[in-house]
Amino acid sequence: AKSKTVCSGIEWNSMLGLLVCLKKDNKVMPYLLISTGAYLGLRAKDLLNIKWIDILGKDEITIAESKTGKVRSIAVNESL
Repeated sequence: AKSKTVCSGIEWNSMLGLLVCLKKDNKVMPYLLISTGAYLGLRAKDLLNIKWIDILGKDEITIAESKTGKVRSIAVNESL
């Protein structure tokens, strides 16, 4: 039998609190991964395909979503 995965989101303020804790504890890699995913709104698979050169100094990035194949442009939040 096929199983169905269900995912629920995290409240924005809870996510910001998590980022504060990660930064305080010097957990750099989780901090970067979670903040980039949250600010760009990407699925994990798409997020892992992005390189820093794609984001740094850019106002917008273009990505082909792996699940849908849809190409979209995403504004890079200045907080990122």
